[in-house]
Amino acid sequence: MLKASADGNTLTAGVDGSVLFLDVSTGKYGDVIRRIDNIPGSPMDVYVREN
Repeated sequence: MLKASADGNTLTAGVDGSVLFLDVSTGKYGDVIRRIDNIPGSPMDVYVREN
């Protein structure tokens, strides 16, 4: 699962058991910003709540 953020600076990737947030802003090459592990199964979609 891949999902781009509204501002285009973050890419969310879902793989077996994990969701990764990658920084793809100008000059970056997909540095991992945040990682959530121990998710059962394969993520199908992500909802990010903005404060």
